[in-house]
This record gives sequence, structure tokens and C-alpha cells, in this order.
Amino acid sequence: IFGGSTLFLHLVEALREATWLPALDTLFVQTVHTTATRTEIAFFSAITPLAGVYPPILIGASLAYLLLARRHFLLCTVWLGGLLGNSILIQTLKSYFARQRPSFENPLLVEANFSFPSGHAMTSIFLYGLLAYVCSREFFPYKPGHRNVMIWTLTFLGVLIGTSRPVLGVHYPSDVLAG
Repeated sequence: IFGGSTLFLHLVEALREATWLPALDTLFVQTVHTTATRTEIAFFSAITPLAGVYPPILIGASLAYLLLARRHFLLCTVWLGGLLGNSILIQTLKSYFARQRPSFENPLLVEANFSFPSGHAMTSIFLYGLLAYVCSREFFPYKPGHRNVMIWTLTFLGVLIGTSRPVLGVHYPSDVLAG
């Protein structure tokens, strides 16, 4: 938590006071936007919705139901409270920083709200990270092989979702890193 908070604060400081980070962000997004292949665009377009609106609701409700059925009330409360808190935190931070998204003449994807920090990155890390924790604890406690595959798959999914955002031109790399 300390390391992530420190990184976030350094990114905020660099965005507000330095010129090198916004310039590097813009160069990176423009380069990726112009060099991405159709296959990459199709792949990342399929991956990015996994941290959109509906998957967190569906996964959140499903896991909450399973936890309640197993009578894990505290873990269910942490799960649902975390999902709600993550959503509120994303909107609060986006409103506070009010960073405009990258703009292109022919955008691959268009988003309506602010850019910093990436809500998809925050949601994917929270949702799939906590999902990996809960599943490894509750559903695979005695099967380390299955648990490891599930943890690495969910972690890799979170990284892919974060990666999809600059590739699709809706976030700068610093937005994703901050998220």
C-alpha cells in the first residue's frame, strides 16, 4: 500500500509540475495508436470491457452469492464494500484531477469521462486481484496447482486490461500506472 501510494503521488507531482511526463505520455499514445495492427486492436477491444460496467457487477454479485451461501459474511462484506468503494474512489479521483483523455482524428474507442487515473486499471487490479485471493482461499485451498494457474491467469488478465487502454487510445500510460 505504501509503495503504490508513493508511486501514485510521484505520478501526480510529475503530471502537475513536470513537462517530461505529459510529453512522454503523448508520444507513447500517439506511437501506439498509429502502429497498432488490426489484430492487436481487435484483441484489446475484446479484453478492455472485462473491467467495464457489467463484468464487475456480474462477477461481484456472483461471488457475493457464493460467499453468502458458504456463510462467509465478513468476506462478502469486504468484497461488496470494496467494489463499491473502488467505484466511488475512481469517480472522485477522476473528478478531482480532471485530466483530458488523449484525442485522435480517428479514435479507436471514445470514452466520455476524465482520464486520470484509469478506472479500468483500478477495477481490474481490485476485481481480479481480490477474486484471485478469495478463490484461492475459499475454492482451491488444497489444490496448489489449480490455485497458482488461477492466480496467474487473473493477474495476467488485469495486466492485459490495463495494457488495452493506451493501445486503444483512451488513456495515457501514466493513467494506467496510477490506476
